[in-house]
Amino acid sequence: MYKRIPNALRDHRVRCGLWQRDVAAKLGLKDTAPLSRWENGDSLPNLVSALRLSALYGVLIEALFPDLKASVVAGLSTNPAGGTIVRDHDKRGITEGVPEDHPEEQEVPQAHA
Repeated sequence: MYKRIPNALRDHRVRCGLWQRDVAAKLGLKDTAPLSRWENGDSLPNLVSALRLSALYGVLIEALFPDLKASVVAGLSTNPAGGTIVRDHDKRGITEGVPEDHPEEQEVPQAHA
């Protein structure tokens, strides 16, 4: 038995007042079957379709798949090669995934005004 992939696709589609057939047509799908599988958590859309859904619903991809995002981030909390993952979003930009043992890779140039 497989585990369903939780998502907020249906919630965002309904919030936008769209039917599955409307979304399928905008995505260029032949029918609503793939969209139904995505909304039910039976499969994931490819990256292009996820980006299109994000644009269509006016939200970030991570809002469509919040549990998947949390799972991915949790998986990044430790570095399989050793070292600690650096998370510094405020001062130097995004540096997630850079091991502390490579300080030269952690430097992110500051934009000068």
